[in-house]
Amino acid sequence: MIVISFAAFCSPLLADGPDYLAPKLLTGSIYEKQGGRLLFTFRRTATQTGDVVLVLRGFQNPDGSLAAQERVRYERSRLVSFELDERLTGAGGNARVELLPNHRQRVQFQYTTRSSGADQRRQKSETVRDELLISDMLPGFMVKHWDELNRGEAIKFRYVVVPRLETIGFKLRRNTTAELHGKKVVTIKMEPTSALIAQFLDPLVFTVEAEAPHRILRYWGRTTPRMRSGGSWKDLDALTVFDWK
Repeated sequence: MIVISFAAFCSPLLADGPDYLAPKLLTGSIYEKQGGRLLFTFRRTATQTGDVVLVLRGFQNPDGSLAAQERVRYERSRLVSFELDERLTGAGGNARVELLPNHRQRVQFQYTTRSSGADQRRQKSETVRDELLISDMLPGFMVKHWDELNRGEAIKFRYVVVPRLETIGFKLRRNTTAELHGKKVVTIKMEPTSALIAQFLDPLVFTVEAEAPHRILRYWGRTTPRMRSGGSWKDLDALTVFDWK
């Protein structure tokens, strides 16, 4: 199981890193396909107290009930913690990030699933050197590396996957140019650096404004809530469209 989802906003770049406070409110809709059935709605809110930015990302069923929720804590533009609540399945966990010498970071994972009424808790830690991201950080990462993407370079990073108790290597690469609702856009493809993982996870494709501020308008691919299929829960690839006011 690989849970990936993105709040598609544009983080202004400050001197010490992206401004994860913006936007303070963003909503969106998740469809099974273009013109297809509405599966979930999305809402991101952010608040700041001193150097701390707290982000709440909620995924609601069409009836308004909560399907999944993510909580993020940043301190001085640095990721400190990420919490995942998979309300539909009863599972959940977190990742806590600690700075180490020599530009390394230690990620402490914890994830709990429920089976036959009993909780099963797993823990693991991992040390990484590459840039570490969660879904909420990806838009600012794209803006930071926009010039390299325009040159056709592949930008690599590690992505936090709480249910797997690990980070996974991904790369971004600019794909095509097009128009969407009269606006010039580019598509950016995100795919695993591991050929093995790529067999089980299709690339995510982001549609991004060609001009600044390079907001992500929509994307196709893996999202946070899962869907029931038969007697089990399956990962979901879907179309997410964001409501920029």
